[in-house]
Amino acid sequence: MWLKILDKEFKIQIIKTKLMKNIIILTLLFYAFTSHAQNTASFKIADKGRIEKILLTADGYVTIYVDSANHPNIIKWDNYFNPIWKISFIDSSISPWGRQIIESSDGSFYYAPTTVENLYWSSIVITKISGNGSILWHKNYNWNTGLLKGIPVLANACNNENGFIVAGGMCGTEGTIIRADENGNILWCKQYYYQNLNLFAISIFPENNGYTIISRYNKGSQKLAHLFYRIDDSGNIIPSHKSYVNDSLDIFYYENIVKLNNGKGFACTGGIPNPSVKSQAITFLDTAFNITQSILLMQDSVQFNINDLVSTPSGNAFIACGTIWGHTHYDGCLLKVNINGTVEWCYKTAPYTNNIGNGIDAEFQDMIIKNNYLYVGGFGNFDGAIIAILDSNGTGFCNSTSYPLTVSNRTYVSDDSLITYTIRNSGVLNINLNTSNFVFINKHQYCGVMPGFEKQELILNSLLIYPNPANEYIEFSNENILDDAYKISIYNSIGQLVKTYNEINKQLYIGDLRNGVYMIEIFNKNSKFVRKLIKY
Repeated sequence: MWLKILDKEFKIQIIKTKLMKNIIILTLLFYAFTSHAQNTASFKIADKGRIEKILLTADGYVTIYVDSANHPNIIKWDNYFNPIWKISFIDSSISPWGRQIIESSDGSFYYAPTTVENLYWSSIVITKISGNGSILWHKNYNWNTGLLKGIPVLANACNNENGFIVAGGMCGTEGTIIRADENGNILWCKQYYYQNLNLFAISIFPENNGYTIISRYNKGSQKLAHLFYRIDDSGNIIPSHKSYVNDSLDIFYYENIVKLNNGKGFACTGGIPNPSVKSQAITFLDTAFNITQSILLMQDSVQFNINDLVSTPSGNAFIACGTIWGHTHYDGCLLKVNINGTVEWCYKTAPYTNNIGNGIDAEFQDMIIKNNYLYVGGFGNFDGAIIAILDSNGTGFCNSTSYPLTVSNRTYVSDDSLITYTIRNSGVLNINLNTSNFVFINKHQYCGVMPGFEKQELILNSLLIYPNPANEYIEFSNENILDDAYKISIYNSIGQLVKTYNEINKQLYIGDLRNGVYMIEIFNKNSKFVRKLIKY
């Protein structure tokens, strides 16, 4: 008799659970169609250190965070900047200045740190990291005549393949480009020359069946010229290159280059290496590498540097982040420049603390754009590593003011000639690097609300277990969360792991568990969910 009563109660529980599921789904849909608020926020993840790089991934973000001991840390975040895993490169051969990391099409990551002066001095080192934060391998690339040296430039393989392409070189190895497969094995290695001059790669952009390469070379008389050229996936030169040098000053210095969306070409920025000039050169080029606009941005009283830039979704402008150097401190800045050479807006932010008179500084290093939000990473000397989330108009800083800039035109001259290459014998050496994976993030929010935070709470609350209590099988109310799950763990009332599911099905068997109260942890690529289960 009592079994019939229990069965009836369980059926009622299932009906209630499914009804609650439908209510939550309807609430989520209503929120998605009625919510138009632009939430912005600024927060720090540690009291010391800085953010060097922000990478947008398929399921969140990856940052390169340099800690107070000057060790680079790779941190994987979910979509709401909750940390999932962290890898600290504590090896003495690794410099804190490397910003080269990419996500492969299989969800893994390639990281090219900058090395310091010892066994691996300025050599090209690549580390592959799985999507779950496990180190798969470290490799060091070299020629038959010695180590391949130089600050690396890293990019994804073209055609959505899982390998990578890396460029670097100095001390006789300038202009070297290596194409490798997903295991780090070398497919080809070539060294490129222009007018028999050495090339230093700045940027690589994958395209259909090939790559666009932007390199710098020394023109003499303290002038730097820049070469834009294309190669196919075998490293053969595609005849379409262009080269430019300014008629009086360097074309770019401390360069940043972005490929504009929708086939609008490229945008390049760079500073003049003279503190008295206080300027940034900005140049736009079409897809055939013809210059369409070139300007010089200046501010009369202080100097500013652009550290990174991203294309707007339309490709009609770029947004850049950088630093304004004042007389007693420096501030993070953000500006938008249209392809016709006009500055649409420019903002600077004061440090988040109130000690401006003591020379407290803020600087923005890197940025991405996602769903009309700007995600900017940087640091303040007394604020630590900072991430600011702003709207597409650059507003949302805790403290910000408009910042005027003056614009003047610049001219460049063509410097075209033949480009050639030499096939090189190269090798790869497996190496060991000291790392740790202890995760501790002391996140402190300064102001605002994280975008989508309310939606995240609804999603977290939408995962229910039914029936509950249960005897043999359980199911979950949100199949989307379950589709992305890679592990489910069950713990008893004293915290002991009693069961793990690595193959996730819609229905889970629990008939082999003893009667009692359990905690279930569901791990998916975005978050971890914890639910209570009663087994009878």
